[in-house]
Amino acid sequence: MLQKVPITLHYSLLFACIAALLATATNVYGEVIPIDDGCAWDARVYCDRAIDMSPLFRGELDSYLINRILPSGLVSLGLHLTGATLDDRATIIGFKILHVAAIALSAFVWGLMAEELKLGSVGKVVGFVGLFVSFSLLKQPSFLPAFTDITAFTLSFLALYFYLKRNDFGLVIVIILGHFTWAMFVLFMAPLFIFKRQNLEKNAVPQSPSVSQKSKIIFSVALLVGVLLFSSSGYYLVLNSYKHFDGRLFLYKKIPLSFWINIAFIYFASYPLLFVYLKRRREIISQKYIVRGIVWLFLFFGLNALDAQLVNPALAPSSQNTPLLIYKAAVTQSLLMPFAYGIGHIMSFGPILIVAIFLWRKVADGMQKISLGLPFFVFAAILLSLNPPSRAIIILIAPILVFTAVEIDKLAWQRSEVIIFTILSFLYSKIWMKWQILQPPTNPNVDFLLFPWQHFFGYWGNWMGETMYFVNLGVIFLTAVVLFRMTFDRRLIG
Repeated sequence: MLQKVPITLHYSLLFACIAALLATATNVYGEVIPIDDGCAWDARVYCDRAIDMSPLFRGELDSYLINRILPSGLVSLGLHLTGATLDDRATIIGFKILHVAAIALSAFVWGLMAEELKLGSVGKVVGFVGLFVSFSLLKQPSFLPAFTDITAFTLSFLALYFYLKRNDFGLVIVIILGHFTWAMFVLFMAPLFIFKRQNLEKNAVPQSPSVSQKSKIIFSVALLVGVLLFSSSGYYLVLNSYKHFDGRLFLYKKIPLSFWINIAFIYFASYPLLFVYLKRRREIISQKYIVRGIVWLFLFFGLNALDAQLVNPALAPSSQNTPLLIYKAAVTQSLLMPFAYGIGHIMSFGPILIVAIFLWRKVADGMQKISLGLPFFVFAAILLSLNPPSRAIIILIAPILVFTAVEIDKLAWQRSEVIIFTILSFLYSKIWMKWQILQPPTNPNVDFLLFPWQHFFGYWGNWMGETMYFVNLGVIFLTAVVLFRMTFDRRLIG
């Protein structure tokens, strides 16, 4: 029977089955946050809407919830079709089933994407492990099941696939669905829509005019000045907004260190991404991209006009998620603990991010060869990654992981190295661990900094306690030593 399935689908089906099994096991084995019956924080309104969708049809949603309504709608549809009891328990089960289906679909699409990128078996397997065997995609959504993160990730992954396939229709459909799943989804997808992937022949590289040394210096200085202004605004906001620091900000005196770490991180991560726009500056303003930009503006304002018809302007937003607030969160939260955002992202998405750091220039170059859209898309991820909770970049992380897998494929890791990488990713994911978080916190600001809550919040940037901060840092260092030798010393494992 399997012989009748096209060979290109073998990996896709295998990956989908493995991902579904992993996600199912994690959801069955793992705990659910013991706050509000699992509908903690923002998830309270998502659960309420899954139980009762009638406010949508009566125009009684606020401007925030309308951009998160799709996952609740899918769960609500499932509850009504199955005749399940409309309560929190059934809703949590519904969200978990949605997550399993979304992760399985993403894994299936990864198999197709790997074929599109012409990856060998090493790249396909490492990419699957790096993408799906992680805390962010397995353990966290089982603990916080009623959030919209996994649905948003799947839609962003589909957007990347349609982008690589040059499928505008599929990309637009996904962008529309994403608009009702994750706030500002349409905004973040703009680079992919405007800068359509080049139709390149195999191994072809777009010809770029040479760049003079003077232009390189001007570009470097301009980028550095921009980074300094960006980070300085955060420094100013912190000093003026955080007059009283609570106990978790144990590294308050290290804010100047954080400031310079942020500058170095943004500059060196952004330079290889943005340099392509200097080399191909004339192409950026070509007529085809201007036309696509205008079409995207119609799509953007059209969806916002639709929102205005569906929401009740008299209702205050149930949460806030504007570009200004995201900017403030990034530039301030990143200063409170030195590189806590980087530590949290690596622990959440796994060891593949360490390899991405080692191979960053090659990863960036690989994206540049695909299109002008991907570098700017990932640049947005770099800026947004300063906001410590890794779920903040869940819709932007995929290209980084995918093109790191592309570069690992070129290294031709041996089977033993792939096994080591898989074991490390499994350990980082924490899907094997029972946390024993059974009671709601008495005092969140204190309890979240203590065990067992630190098993979860120890991955959440500034919510790391002092112990977990240094434990995570040590784990990352030891992992980096192993992966550095696997990446650069081909004699390590024979």
